[in-house]
Amino acid sequence: MKKSIFFALVLSFSLTVFSQINLLHEAGVIAGPVSMQTDFGERHHFPSSVLNIGYGVGLVYYISVDPNRMRWNQRGDYLQNHLKLRFELSYMQDKLIQRGRYIEGNSVQAALLKGIVANPRLFNAGAQIQFSVFSASDFKSWEPYFSLGGMFTSYKPQLESLLGDIETNPSLIPNAYINGIHNDGGSAGSLVLGAGTTYTTNNNLKLIFDFRWQRFLADDIDGLTPLISANKYNDWLFFLNVGVAFKLN
Repeated sequence: MKKSIFFALVLSFSLTVFSQINLLHEAGVIAGPVSMQTDFGERHHFPSSVLNIGYGVGLVYYISVDPNRMRWNQRGDYLQNHLKLRFELSYMQDKLIQRGRYIEGNSVQAALLKGIVANPRLFNAGAQIQFSVFSASDFKSWEPYFSLGGMFTSYKPQLESLLGDIETNPSLIPNAYINGIHNDGGSAGSLVLGAGTTYTTNNNLKLIFDFRWQRFLADDIDGLTPLISANKYNDWLFFLNVGVAFKLN
């Protein structure tokens, strides 16, 4: 229910702002590295936080007020000069392995833990409201912005053990993960916060430089929900992407 209300509010606000005005449409592609922050690795362990790097690719579609076709009574509207609506379809994939002190040593549990890996794959669809620092009426090549929105994500953890089949041989599951492995695919909403900038070239080609934090409303994106005190937060990720966009009108 909370997910539906959030997405409905985002959509309602966007339609209110962008209805009954002259619009500019842009479309583009993005790609870049993804760093997933999950139950893999050790909390507060720097390599666990930054070395599980995957990739993401996507299609983006922008709707904004065309500053060259504003009606006379809209020229001073602050929101219309600074807001842009961004739709996105994206695919992400990561390779998650265990790191940290808990896989060190020659114990059986360390070996079992080290053997657990995952290759989660995610499909995102959603929208963000993008707030530009500069007004659209004042053309500038650089356009820094902040963004807020929501995503709907379909995911598949693809979790396994390098030591064998954990479905037919449950003894390969570490004690910390007993009753805490869920390898079926699913779907979840997520909150997206971002920042970035675009650069418009002389031929109106728009280059995109974007960084975002995406927090899922679920904890099993990676296939793990360990019943331990260290498991306090839902899964989330960083997505650093670059791309290009073209005006459609």
